[in-house]
Amino acid sequence: MVKSMTGYGRGESSEGGFGLIVELRALNHRYLDLVIRMPKELSSFEDTVRKQIKEELFRGRIEVYVTIQETVHTARSVKIDENLAKAYLEAFQALRESLSLDEEKWTASSLASLPDVLQINKNEIEPERVSSVLKSGLEEALIRLNLQRKREGERLEVDIARRIEIVKEMVHNMKDKSPQVLKDYQKRLDNRLRELHNCSDYDKQRFFTEVAFFAERSNIDEELVRLQSHLHTFKEDLSKDDGLGRKLDFLAQEINREINTIASKSNDLEISRMVVESKSEMEKIREQIQNIE
Repeated sequence: MVKSMTGYGRGESSEGGFGLIVELRALNHRYLDLVIRMPKELSSFEDTVRKQIKEELFRGRIEVYVTIQETVHTARSVKIDENLAKAYLEAFQALRESLSLDEEKWTASSLASLPDVLQINKNEIEPERVSSVLKSGLEEALIRLNLQRKREGERLEVDIARRIEIVKEMVHNMKDKSPQVLKDYQKRLDNRLRELHNCSDYDKQRFFTEVAFFAERSNIDEELVRLQSHLHTFKEDLSKDDGLGRKLDFLAQEINREINTIASKSNDLEISRMVVESKSEMEKIREQIQNIE
């Protein structure tokens, strides 16, 4: 099944008062490129996140955002270092007395503003709980992301399959037209030689040599056979499992190569028209493939 590389997924998970929000944004990229942004206290779980994502996704730039939900268990608290505050006060009083300074009134606010008197603490969360909540939130985000990518992929598959059928029809028509090209050339050459020789006999050996040379130079049978094979493989792979983007891109390049070879060999206006139409459809297909995982 075709899956788009773009999409968005969000997951939330909590356990024992600890909660996380995981957001995934997926964009087009030739390979799998992970950009993970998470709180510093969760940085030790980055490898776990990478491993879990790589089990599900194959291509695309994946931006991961992990945020902690503030709860009773994760909220920050303030601790007062009373001993340090008393030490500050005693030091200032001793300094005032030794230098005969004017008396200064100290308030709770002024003491609290001194370094390290107030300490902001954050409750520690057990690593096991973090791991469980993170895994669950990421699973939900991946499920939602994949659902969105699959819906977009279905639209891409329908469009690509339709265009492949157009190319297949063009190839079929080229195959039907190809034998007639040689017959038309023989007829034109025969008429031309008769005109040049005033309807008298001409060198038949030379005539057949020229026809044979033209047949060898303009023969596209091999290219048509390879084209039909590539198109059949492309159509089959289009409905297979995930991670098809690179293979489909390679097949599209091979199809284009055969079409270009036919274009260089063709001496027929109708075949040239079908070549142009086929190339136009393949260009649109390749643009769509860039969006496939």
